[in-house]
Amino acid sequence: MKAKVYAAALLCLTTCIAGTASAETLLDTRQGIPFSEIDTYADVFNFGVSSYQSVAISFSVSSPTTITDVEANLGGQEGHVQLGIMASNNGNPSGTFLTGESADVAYSTTTGVSLTPLDWSLPAAGTYWLAAVADPTTVGGFDLNFNITGAFAYDNINSNFHWTHDNSVLPEVLIVGTTPLPAALPLFASGLGALGLLGWRRKRNQA
Repeated sequence: MKAKVYAAALLCLTTCIAGTASAETLLDTRQGIPFSEIDTYADVFNFGVSSYQSVAISFSVSSPTTITDVEANLGGQEGHVQLGIMASNNGNPSGTFLTGESADVAYSTTTGVSLTPLDWSLPAAGTYWLAAVADPTTVGGFDLNFNITGAFAYDNINSNFHWTHDNSVLPEVLIVGTTPLPAALPLFASGLGALGLLGWRRKRNQA
């Protein structure tokens, strides 16, 4: 009877471990700041014909990761922005969104951008870029967090991706992802459980 209970507990433990993934914040320059209506463009990275057409912020992951949530204090009067993930190429955004890892965002003057739930896959450890690429007719931009400075890249030649790098206050964004546990961990737990069960049976037979 005890052996059956032990085996059932082991099966439950292994299943729980196999289905668990840890959530983590991959990039947070927003820090809880609420969206404020963008109307004066005094405190934003502007998108427009004579302004930045693309803005990108880098972040790194230590293993394959799935992005589940993206929030951006991004808004304006008209137009669309493609918001998504680019790989890194010689220290620059690649200029091409990872397949399936972008969304077309229509501007709103009253709310920011909240994309959830997502299933954007980062296939390997490394550096990636959250990039916003604006339509040339777009009038809008990012709210900025003046409490944070850091590196970013921008392009103002109608998305031909001649990236310029700067280190200044950053656009307000939040990226959350999940990292699966190593595939070998459930097998390791099963092995430990099997050894424990064999030891328990041996002691019972010797009694």
